[in-house]
Amino acid sequence: MTDEEWFKEQKAKTIFVVWPCSAYEELCLYQHVTQQGRSYEQGGVVQTVEYSHSMYANISYETIDDRVVAFVSGSARFDYEKMEHFLEKEFFAHIPKYDCGTRSPFTNPMNFHHCLAAIDETNSKSLADRWLLDDAIAEFDE
Repeated sequence: MTDEEWFKEQKAKTIFVVWPCSAYEELCLYQHVTQQGRSYEQGGVVQTVEYSHSMYANISYETIDDRVVAFVSGSARFDYEKMEHFLEKEFFAHIPKYDCGTRSPFTNPMNFHHCLAAIDETNSKSLADRWLLDDAIAEFDE
């Protein structure tokens, strides 16, 4: 699989975006998450996307509790308005809202608990779906 294919796959799996998030903030969040006993797998590859002349975004895809989260940082000439437009086009169009469809799937590092809540909600839905499937299979077998 090429890097481009990997990035495309990760983007499709992304359930939350944390921005702007420096490498140091991401390291602090990694420590916070692992101290809680959650699984955290670092992607190891950073995608650099130029979204305007001399402005770019670094996007790293990390997996927390089996869910992909995108961490986005920008260049020194960081234009928040252009970056938000870029993120809306690239990510927010396909990521569903969480908390019963009331909250947007992005935050900054200070409010990272929103990301963890979205992960927990997604995982509990997946677990509930598995329980429903197990119940349906058990009824079918009877």
